[in-house]
Amino acid sequence: MALTDRWTLTDRQARSVLLALGVILGVAVLRLDLPQATSGQFWSDGATYHAMAWSLAEDRDLRFEARDVFRGRREFPGGPQGIFLKRTDGGLRAVRGPGFSGLVWGGGEPNDRVFFAKAMAYPLAAAPLVKLFGTNGLLLVNVLAWVAAVLAAYGVLRWALPPLWALLVSLGLFGLTVTPL
Repeated sequence: MALTDRWTLTDRQARSVLLALGVILGVAVLRLDLPQATSGQFWSDGATYHAMAWSLAEDRDLRFEARDVFRGRREFPGGPQGIFLKRTDGGLRAVRGPGFSGLVWGGGEPNDRVFFAKAMAYPLAAAPLVKLFGTNGLLLVNVLAWVAAVLAAYGVLRWALPPLWALLVSLGLFGLTVTPL
């Protein structure tokens, strides 16, 4: 019996391994006590995305208000540090005119509203999971994105490689690099 006969996988078995790994990682992040794991500190991008996801989940907006700071202090006693914010300059408004109609940013009256100044795709995707699972919902979005990336890599590699090699290369690419961090 050749070594390759003993180490073969079907496509279905390889995908099952990837999905099982995703379930294990998902359960692990849902059981994690993030404030304890970070010694109760968070700052910069992490603090901003945390506050954005919670603001979307509870307030359904991206406006920075005092309650966002208090919400962060529920879990992290020191509160968020280094949140990225932007004061609005008239915001997004519709413009109609001869030859041009559309949406334009700015140009209106400045106001005192302050908004988070980071991309909103990640907190928007995380908000429903944050509402369901708390702050660990942010980590669950990371796990889901990681599993989707590994499955996509496996699917592409599967065109050229047998299932076992496609599985090993995709796991190596996304598991043994900086990606899990």
